[in-house]
Amino acid sequence: QPSCSASTMRRSLGVLAEAYSKWERRAPLTPSHVSRLVNSGVEVLVQPSSKRVFTDREFAAAGATITRDLSGANTIMGVKQP
Repeated sequence: QPSCSASTMRRSLGVLAEAYSKWERRAPLTPSHVSRLVNSGVEVLVQPSSKRVFTDREFAAAGATITRDLSGANTIMGVKQP
């Protein structure tokens, strides 16, 4: 049985596109947060969104991968509904 230690496990984080309200523009992370995570070895996957206060281009420039598929993420973040 293969074992996976913390040192060999790929660290990845997904960011959901908020779809509950047409007015929702909040984001759980800023591009600055993404840059720090990527620089520390975390892969960041961001679902595309034209409503979010930060653009997909800003997240991509910070090192995120823009993708609808978050299945590769170890942890998924989103904004809590009010």
